Amino acid sequence: MCYLLAWSAVGWIWLLRWVIALTMREESALFLQGNWGWAGGLPNHSATIQVQLQVFVVADSGLEGAVKGQVKQLPAQIWLEKTEIGLEFEENQAEPGAISWLVSIKAGEPGVEEMRGCPRLNQSDPNQPILLESLPAVSIAAESKSRSVDRLDQDSVTESKLPASLCNIMHHFSKLDDPRVKRTRKHQLFDIVVITICAVIGDADTWVEVADFGQDREKWFRTFLDLPNGIPSHDTFGRVFRHLDPQQWQTCFLSWIQAVNQMTGGQIVPIDGKTLRRSHDKTLGKKAIHMVSAWASENRMVLGQVKVDEKSNEITAIPALLEMLAISACIVTIDAMGWQKNIAAKIIDKYAHYVLALKDNQRSLYEAVQALFAKVQQGDLAPHSYHKTAEKSHGRQEIRECWTISDPKSVADLPNFSAWKSLQTVVMVRAEQQRGDKTMTENRFYISSLPGDAEKMLQAVRTHWSIENSLHWVLDIAFAEDECRIRKGHGAQNFAVLRHLALNLLKQETTVKSGIKAKRKKANRSEDYLLKVLDGFT
Repeated sequence: MCYLLAWSAVGWIWLLRWVIALTMREESALFLQGNWGWAGGLPNHSATIQVQLQVFVVADSGLEGAVKGQVKQLPAQIWLEKTEIGLEFEENQAEPGAISWLVSIKAGEPGVEEMRGCPRLNQSDPNQPILLESLPAVSIAAESKSRSVDRLDQDSVTESKLPASLCNIMHHFSKLDDPRVKRTRKHQLFDIVVITICAVIGDADTWVEVADFGQDREKWFRTFLDLPNGIPSHDTFGRVFRHLDPQQWQTCFLSWIQAVNQMTGGQIVPIDGKTLRRSHDKTLGKKAIHMVSAWASENRMVLGQVKVDEKSNEITAIPALLEMLAISACIVTIDAMGWQKNIAAKIIDKYAHYVLALKDNQRSLYEAVQALFAKVQQGDLAPHSYHKTAEKSHGRQEIRECWTISDPKSVADLPNFSAWKSLQTVVMVRAEQQRGDKTMTENRFYISSLPGDAEKMLQAVRTHWSIENSLHWVLDIAFAEDECRIRKGHGAQNFAVLRHLALNLLKQETTVKSGIKAKRKKANRSEDYLLKVLDGFT
């Protein structure tokens, strides 16, 4: 008899578990995350709130009745399992500083993965106000068995306790998708990105150094970040940026640049590539990545960058980079690798001008331009313009001469003239360098969509090298880019963008009269100076 009773009890337990599992709808779950935004002052991320959580169940969801529960503390994250849910709330206009709200379960809609915001005022429970000072704004996401996507919410950036300088930057990185599976996240993506940006400015060149930077300043970071599980480990930083979508990361960078940068007409924008030499992985057969960047010579900042496909070269990357840039009325300079008709056309389509280096990779055109300037040297053809400069520095004398030809007939007779969009001028630059009793002379040729002003052409040609001296050289010396062994996944590409972001900010900070490396070390020592660097564009 006892055995029968025992087996009967077990049966009832299994039946009850089956009913509960059925009613709780195992296939979905609810995720609530505080955005920490409100009207008024700045919130404390660890604020506790007293709320009456009232859940109404709709009949067509397979459940009947109502469930009520008391939640006394709402932390940064709270899970309500096994159903979809809608949230409605709004500030109570009759009583400033208070809101009325209702949480209700709804029948599931196929394909719905995310709902955010506060749609309208719900008067169902006007007697349960919550002080606005204590309430984090709430975002809602329903997660099915297929992985849903979380983002850095824009409201959480613009209305958080972040210092204004960081808030201005993070506003543009608010649309990043978190690549991690939700159940494995111990650290918020927002916190990881903020710490990494600060660390790279503060002289961190590896994920270990990024984690050390965060751990040394955990108390400071806690004044404006939630950090529910402290500072992430170096493995976490590396893993997140290894899987972070590089296109999204790049788009966020471009959004920030275009918001803070004012391009002036006639500014010279050199475009050139650089290989991250130690980003290769021989075990996986992965070559070192090559990045093509655009540099604003007057504003002294990186405008954008594109990774060259491993099976391609700069010829395919440059048009993609140009497409991203706002370069109207600027002068784009590219070395011989960018000597392509479609690249010239793309620059004109962006309402800019080009000065393109010419070498014998376009042999017929190169030889025709050489022949034109041979006539100039012999006195058989008058140049449109001529300019000469002479400088003495570093123990050497440098003389540069520039001739231009803009005669429509002479230019139109060039091979494939019509294929080069808006071509107006051909250019010859002679560079003579004297050191002691040795003299070296080199002739270089260019084509341009600009009128034939030799002085402007010579300036454009010389300024092109600023991308080597002010960007590539600084990345190697001040950021040790060529020594960096970050190479897994998208890590190297995403970290390259981080360096560009940090360099742009450090270039704008001019109160400290020292080099970029010294500024990075100072930002490592001083949180006040770090905030000043972050505030460089405000």
